[in-house]
Amino acid sequence: MAYKQQQLFRFCSTGNVSEVKRLIYNENVNLHARDEKGNSCVHSAARSNQHKVLQLLIKIAADLNAVNNDGFSPLHSAIYSGAECCVSLLLKEHILVNRFNNEGLTELMLAVQIRENLDPPHQFAIIKQLLNHDEIDLRAISRDRQRQSALHYAAFCGNVFAVKRILEKDASLHELQNAFKNLPIHLAASSRNNDVIKAIYQKVPNLDINVKGHKSVTPLQMALKFGHFSTVELLVHLKADCNAFDRDGNTALHMAVEAFNDCCHGTKKLRCVQKGNDSKEIKRIRESLSTTLQINCSNLAVVFFLIEN
Repeated sequence: MAYKQQQLFRFCSTGNVSEVKRLIYNENVNLHARDEKGNSCVHSAARSNQHKVLQLLIKIAADLNAVNNDGFSPLHSAIYSGAECCVSLLLKEHILVNRFNNEGLTELMLAVQIRENLDPPHQFAIIKQLLNHDEIDLRAISRDRQRQSALHYAAFCGNVFAVKRILEKDASLHELQNAFKNLPIHLAASSRNNDVIKAIYQKVPNLDINVKGHKSVTPLQMALKFGHFSTVELLVHLKADCNAFDRDGNTALHMAVEAFNDCCHGTKKLRCVQKGNDSKEIKRIRESLSTTLQINCSNLAVVFFLIEN
């Protein structure tokens, strides 16, 4: 890339409006050139949240829908970087939305996934802007292996804000299945996102807490499979059916007993001691069993918990 072209990209990303103007108007630097990753000037400004530069680029008719080598549009780039002001500017320009990047994700699917580099207030503001956009498709299905909705991604990542806002738009979205027949509540149970489960329970009238997913597993069975005992407690308190069968004829109690056998009579012995410390009742039962039976096993405590309930 020519030196002046490199300068243009640098000034777009640093917000030097006067230099951007000079290079475009006086030096005739190509506004539509791409860097080695396929990014345009608009990508550079958008991902750096340089809204004044972006305003200039919009004014001089830069391509707002260009995609880079990763399939990111400027809107994707702004969302990924948490560039709230630039997201707002782009959405006001009637750009193309519901576009899939090379990972098969739309803008909303990208926005709802929590990342450590983003401040929650900025991320939530971006999600809100997307949800308020008339053309955003809440039922879009990802083109990755999961084949799932933005609500699935939000549930799996523990993004309670996104889950609530999406369900407020359309509560029936909780019924969407991914490629593995799992609903958002199954993904929340598999990742111990208890607040997401509570949000779904609150926002969905007549929620079937025993809905079947992959291999006819219920959310309770999903939580047991992954050893998330606080989630097990929550689902039982929400009246999950401990006697529901999966495809193989197993109930939650079958799964708990099998986990106990694998844990304390197999190769995983003693790994269960630390499990369940985030649960209240199961932890209490484990401590009681440790005293009365000299068996300090969280999986056995789950068995007793399910029998009691």
